[in-house]
Amino acid sequence: LEFATRSGITKAEFAIFTPYPGTPAWKRLVAEERIFDRTWAHYNDTTCVFVPKNFTPQSLTEGYLRLWREFYATRELTHLDTAQRTIQF
Repeated sequence: LEFATRSGITKAEFAIFTPYPGTPAWKRLVAEERIFDRTWAHYNDTTCVFVPKNFTPQSLTEGYLRLWREFYATRELTHLDTAQRTIQF
């Protein structure tokens, strides 16, 4: 958030790291027994499906949501055209 503000970034998208099945990250987290959710619909870059090393899945999710809220609470997008204002999910 601080970097985006200092850099003058007016539009951004944020994602929770998602270890997609078959990737090296998936294999590592499975080996470390850190994957706790195997509901494939949750593998969407917005849902935490693994246990982070230094905090809880809940705190990661809360930080992700806070980042979205705080980033857009201080930015005015009305100067952008409709396509530029659209955020992809």
